[in-house]
Amino acid sequence: MSGLWISLLQFSQSAASGGAISALAAVCLLYYLHHIYLLDGTRELMKSLREELSLVELECRQLGRERSVTRTEIQLLREMLGQPDFEKASELLLRRFIPNVQEGLAAVIQLGPSAELRVMPRGLCEESVRNLQLDPEFVASLRNGPPILIDGSRLTSTRLMASLSVADRRKIESLALVGVGAGDQMHAILMTSRLLPVCGVPRQQLELLARIAASLSGSLHQHIRHHHQSAQLQFTQVLLELRGVLDALQADPIRVMQEFLERVVQLVEADRGIVFLISDRHGSGLAPAARIGQPLSAGAEPVWRRHEEAIAWAGFRAQQQSSFDSAQLKRFHVDSLIGSALTIPIIIDDRTPGVLCLTRSRNTPFAAHLQSLLENAVDVFTTVMNRGLEAQEFERQAREDGLTELANRREFDRQLLREVEAVHAQQVEGCCLLLLDLDRFKKVNDDYGHQGGDEVLRITARVLKDRVARIRSGDRVLLARYGGEEMALILPSFTMQGALRVAEQIREAIEKTDFRHENRSIHVTVSIGVASCPLHALNAPDLLEAADTALYQAKARGRNRVCAAIQSPLVESGSGILG
Repeated sequence: MSGLWISLLQFSQSAASGGAISALAAVCLLYYLHHIYLLDGTRELMKSLREELSLVELECRQLGRERSVTRTEIQLLREMLGQPDFEKASELLLRRFIPNVQEGLAAVIQLGPSAELRVMPRGLCEESVRNLQLDPEFVASLRNGPPILIDGSRLTSTRLMASLSVADRRKIESLALVGVGAGDQMHAILMTSRLLPVCGVPRQQLELLARIAASLSGSLHQHIRHHHQSAQLQFTQVLLELRGVLDALQADPIRVMQEFLERVVQLVEADRGIVFLISDRHGSGLAPAARIGQPLSAGAEPVWRRHEEAIAWAGFRAQQQSSFDSAQLKRFHVDSLIGSALTIPIIIDDRTPGVLCLTRSRNTPFAAHLQSLLENAVDVFTTVMNRGLEAQEFERQAREDGLTELANRREFDRQLLREVEAVHAQQVEGCCLLLLDLDRFKKVNDDYGHQGGDEVLRITARVLKDRVARIRSGDRVLLARYGGEEMALILPSFTMQGALRVAEQIREAIEKTDFRHENRSIHVTVSIGVASCPLHALNAPDLLEAADTALYQAKARGRNRVCAAIQSPLVESGSGILG
């Protein structure tokens, strides 16, 4: 700059020596150049100041936004912390996000096992709540990732958007999702179409959403624990009540199963329940022992029952509690009516005599905590059932002859008295009695030993059971071991002619049976006496005496024959010949 002034000064001196006008022009040029210089400096300074001012304004706006975010967060946290109940805290939070339900929507979506969802909505219609679905990739991303903001074409192509009603879709330009909890502890998702604060930038809004969700997770975990504890306490009370009811009914296993099913179906919100029992010793058949549930149409009932049997077989083979959704049900051809099912094997003394099958039409799995508690209910059921079956077995043994498995003398006397009383009460027209005695049984014992005699008695009992099974199934027929080698058959509602026909069929069957013991053949025949009430007697002792007299006549006339006690001359048949 000093060089420039020196040049100008020299120029001015030379101009002055040349004349005054030239000198004046030089001075003006000098001042003009100086002014230009100062003006450039001022512009540079103003530009610098404006840039600094812009930065200050930006920082102020940023501070304002952060202050707004902080203020919003503090307000939200104060409201949430003031509500220890998770559902109330969630409701207040959703109201803050969506003050006007006509302009947006939000929800806290609790995640259950599999696809089970429990929705706390704000601005969602019932149709959307009922059909709401979450895209699996969103759920997986939120478990260990930041919140998600979905908009544009990405939003319209989601399963979530497709599950909403048309009216609810119109409210949405974008959706923000954040997990409540993380990893396996993410038990809910917070969804909203409006972020806070309204003036904030998306990054700050999503960060705030994540912090709010983190604060909500503690309340949610406490809520879940409290819910499970309450459910367990309630279930324990139900178990105690059920135990008392079942204990009172344990002598009647069918009523035990029916009462148990009614309580369980109601408890787990199933549509129908059934207890299947193994119908044969080889485990190749299932028979329904008790059934409860909603009535179905005539067309749907047989289909549902076939599906129940297919599901029960799958659960029986698994030998453990099994839960089935619609996709799993299709593997064994259950592709209609039933959307979810649960099976629990019934285990008694290391045996699996049956299986419990619970079904419902909706495709939502049974709640996990109910599944675990249900095992305890089945334990109570099997314990009571086992005691009932033991009591039933004890009662059966008290009524049954141990060798032949026919009714014993005590049961025979009780049944005969009851049938005679039924005749007197005119409940039936008559009752016939057959007394059977194996011919020359003492010789069988002498020749083949008592083991051989016992085997003959067992085979005779089987032949009698086979013949009785062919008689009318509705009759109260009783087979009994009357004593020693004597057996008896009570035929209620039989005429004398019908009883004689049955007696002759039994005589022929015994005569034709190949009795074997230790590979030795034993020829056995039977003599039978037949009497009828009221034709031959009006009370049980007299009826027994009449049948016994007829039996004595059969023995006296050569054995292996049937004789009837009649008031007219005795009618007898032997070896198929009436005489």
